Amino acid sequence: MQLRHLEKKPIPGPAHRVMMGCLASFSRDERGLVTVLGVFMMIAIALIGGLALDVMNRTAKATRLDMTTDAVAHAAIRARMTMSEEDAISIAREVARANMPPGRFGDVFLPQDIQFGTVNSSGVFTAQSGAEAAVRVTPRMSSERASAVPTFLLHLVGVDSWGLSSTAHFKLEGKPDQCLNNGFVGRSEVRFNSNNRFEEGICLHSNGIVWLRQNNLFENGSVVSMPDLNNLDVPGGSTSGNTGLDEALREATLDLSLLDDLPQTIAALENPFSENIPDYIISTNVVTLNAQQVNSGSFQKGYIHRVNCGQNGGNLNLPNTTLENIVLVTDCSIRLAGNGRIEESIIATTSTAGQSVRGSSGARVGRDNGCMPGAGTQIYTLGGMFFPAKLNVFSAQMIAAGSINFQANAGVSGYGAALIADVVDGRTNMEASACDAPMKYHVGGGDQRIRPFKGG
Repeated sequence: MQLRHLEKKPIPGPAHRVMMGCLASFSRDERGLVTVLGVFMMIAIALIGGLALDVMNRTAKATRLDMTTDAVAHAAIRARMTMSEEDAISIAREVARANMPPGRFGDVFLPQDIQFGTVNSSGVFTAQSGAEAAVRVTPRMSSERASAVPTFLLHLVGVDSWGLSSTAHFKLEGKPDQCLNNGFVGRSEVRFNSNNRFEEGICLHSNGIVWLRQNNLFENGSVVSMPDLNNLDVPGGSTSGNTGLDEALREATLDLSLLDDLPQTIAALENPFSENIPDYIISTNVVTLNAQQVNSGSFQKGYIHRVNCGQNGGNLNLPNTTLENIVLVTDCSIRLAGNGRIEESIIATTSTAGQSVRGSSGARVGRDNGCMPGAGTQIYTLGGMFFPAKLNVFSAQMIAAGSINFQANAGVSGYGAALIADVVDGRTNMEASACDAPMKYHVGGGDQRIRPFKGG
């Protein structure tokens, strides 16, 4: 029997046992894994967030560019209706600067980005210098223009900025209505006695009756219209006493809802932010005046004015001065000054008096600029108008919910007069000349509309 020698193993001491316990505990401890995982997750979230920030910034800038491009194109074609090509581009760029200031966005809209031209029946736009029918606007946000959209994260992989572009097309459709720009229009009746001369382009229209006496002259190109020619009232039922009348006669009906809309049209003029406010109004402040204290220095160019007479009514005597580029809304009856002038302004009263607008000898409504395109001059009333003496009218539109009456031998001189009312009584010895230039703020001046199109 052999006896094996057993090797004596050392007995672990206290320090060894502590160390082994710590190692076993460490191997089983999962704390800290979350910290490591959290670091990786935070990095991933930061990357995704940075990329999302870049994409969202690009999308926001692209949306702003598209909306501004539409606004610029609309402003350009609207301005072109009454302005030169150069001036229209200047107006459009002002809109661009207001919406995308160069100090913040860089040079996005350059003059060459705004082109006027023509559009064919297929909707294809062709740029053409001097054209008025259509406009194309093609801005760019690019490094070359110092207007590219910078990136926040993508520049780490070599994408320092986004380039953006946009395109908008607008065109004019239709043409101004002859009667609502040059003529005498009555919903119920238009009346003229004798010895009146109506030149080419002048329109007499009634949705009811046209009443004429003899010795009136209608030149070639003038129009006398009504829905039914049986509603023409002439002596003995014969047109022979009025030269050119047979050639001028037409059957037509006009949409005269502008008379029904007159209260809303006038009310909107007191809101500086209304789309009815003309471009020449530069202030959003409304100047309030007392009718008894109005003088030649009361009216400020570029402002809306409110003049009050109160429930008992009263007169507002306009001063013997030139009122230019103002909007005036009042509840008073208005008296035009004998040597006063109203130029490219809107004068409106809510008075329903039969003579809520009354003229004086020598009064002039409208700017005598040789029949050039412009804002035009407009006078509105919920009552009637009366003119005891000859009225000088130049490219002006006068609308009354009631009647417009002239005393015998008063009449109108000048050109481009548009008088629209329930009844127009023109009397005798009037000479009416037309002006074909478009007036930007004439109400209901035709079916001319601004439309967007794809551009081909």
